[in-house]
Amino acid sequence: MDTPAWLMDGRVNIVCGDFELDDASTINVGGCGYTPNSADANAGRAPGPGAGWQSGTGRIAPSYGGWGSAALSRFYPWIAPLIGAPYGSLAAPVQPGSAGGYGYSSSSIGSPGGGAVRIAATGTVTVNGDILADGGWGGTGAVAGGRCTGTGGAIWIDAGAVKGSGLLSADSGAVDNSTMGSGGRISVTWNAALQDALDAQEGGTPALRFSARSKDNTNGTRSYGKPGTVYFTDARLLGAEFSPERGVSCGEVHCGDWSQWNPQSLTVSNA
Repeated sequence: MDTPAWLMDGRVNIVCGDFELDDASTINVGGCGYTPNSADANAGRAPGPGAGWQSGTGRIAPSYGGWGSAALSRFYPWIAPLIGAPYGSLAAPVQPGSAGGYGYSSSSIGSPGGGAVRIAATGTVTVNGDILADGGWGGTGAVAGGRCTGTGGAIWIDAGAVKGSGLLSADSGAVDNSTMGSGGRISVTWNAALQDALDAQEGGTPALRFSARSKDNTNGTRSYGKPGTVYFTDARLLGAEFSPERGVSCGEVHCGDWSQWNPQSLTVSNA
């Protein structure tokens, strides 16, 4: 089945000099990517380039920044080749997230993928509010079962320099009793010289927070997808400490230049 065209109703594209999102403001394209269609239930691939197969036994969640989960591939080997592969650009992501497929029936509805946000600024981008491109919520309850969550979407900030303490999130959707899609893609790029000057003026690097995880839920998660990706021009935003208050709480981190990151010690925890 051909992938349906995505209607461009979940995209925010800002081209500017300077840009500021204050702490009372939010850009939210959650659940605005590829969307399940009831006509697709139990009928091949769900919408989106990374979407998995949907059938009465399939339950293959979609991929974007990482691989989606294939809950039953160990029992049904024919499922494995049908898993949608990760797609899109690491450093310049612009594509929306793929939809989660239906489960056992047309009443077992998956969730949509996240939309796409791009901010292209020649000057400074200040983010103290939230920029959200999470996959959507697809309902509750285990009665129909087997549904899949949509992937996270895309956030790309390309600026002269960045500052702030806001959250950038491209997590997967959340659906009870489900198989989880992957996280999306986040990229923040800047001019190194302009960022050096701003960091000196501000007395340190930005305390921005980033998440591109495959979410869990409280009612019967069947299996998890992989985290998405987070890309930076260099490693200065990682800092010396990882915590929910600063840096990358979940995501596969890539940097164009790792030379600025040289911690004295590193603790990895599954807490």
